[in-house]
Amino acid sequence: MGRTTFSNEDWRVARFLAEPLLDQPVAQALQKVPEGASPAVVACLQHILQAASEQKTIFGRLESGRLFRGLLGVIGQSGQCLDGYELEELVALGGLSAIYRGHHQDRPEQPVAIKLLNPDYSGDLAHRLYRQERDALQTLRHPNVIRLLDSNDFPKNGGYLVLEYLHDVQPLDEYARKYRQRPEKLVTLLLAVAETMAYVHARGVIHNDLKATNILIDPKYSVKIIDFGIAQSRPVRQGGRGESLGYTPYIAALEQIKGQTITPQVDVFLLGATLLHVLTGQNPLPAFTPQSYSPANDERYVSQLLEKSDIDTTLKAIVRRALKTDCKQRYADMRALAEALRCWLESHS
Repeated sequence: MGRTTFSNEDWRVARFLAEPLLDQPVAQALQKVPEGASPAVVACLQHILQAASEQKTIFGRLESGRLFRGLLGVIGQSGQCLDGYELEELVALGGLSAIYRGHHQDRPEQPVAIKLLNPDYSGDLAHRLYRQERDALQTLRHPNVIRLLDSNDFPKNGGYLVLEYLHDVQPLDEYARKYRQRPEKLVTLLLAVAETMAYVHARGVIHNDLKATNILIDPKYSVKIIDFGIAQSRPVRQGGRGESLGYTPYIAALEQIKGQTITPQVDVFLLGATLLHVLTGQNPLPAFTPQSYSPANDERYVSQLLEKSDIDTTLKAIVRRALKTDCKQRYADMRALAEALRCWLESHS
């Protein structure tokens, strides 16, 4: 939302180029793009390939043809009208959905973000995730949380959410590149996220995918938390590895990877991982497969990353505690993590 947009023709060409590349790693696939492809087409292609990779993370590997049909269902819808909402430009694409800038015909001067559920995901899990995101956002009224304006269920094609449109925002990881040498600026933003998440948790919602790309920074340097696509009501057990609701591998908590009960302490871990990520510019956890995952490897990797960094000693201790694989050793809740960050800021003001 509020990012560079592309034409339907850019997306059409990118879809054509993407079809034979969907099963390949993103970096490898992009090396096979024809030399004559325009920068806009390459950017669209990268969005499609990353969405395909994200989808596999959430639901596991699916046959590429089915995945591609799902992407076709949400790409290239500019100009369409849904219940009075006119779709203008595609601004974001994920494995489960696409987000368009648009407006309601009765309020053409008021831009909105319209999140379309990928119509290929018609199973119970996809619809449950859609309903959970809608229900979570309906319970949250906070200036730092993306605001839900409207929603609708399609009888056959999933549903859509109408969200506030965010102007001139940038993801936290992009912002962090400019301020990595000024950690107090980054900690100030993460403190705002922690305080907001304490509010979210108090209303029975767990984000479950808190990361730098889901934390946007506006021109006034305020945060906005987005993408409650795999949010949960607390506490909830995922039902085993085969029914995992998904996670981002480089920040995932043990509970997510092992399909254990999801509690607010998962968000504590994710925020700790995000803090380490923006302070160092490195992935905060090592690569793994579900079969090779080792909690000891995670803690060893975090310790080595912190030892090599020039992060303040007290801040290192905060990160270490937030990233304990054993949830009993983490901060008890988001308020406790927020208090630790606040104390650090006060001592460095």
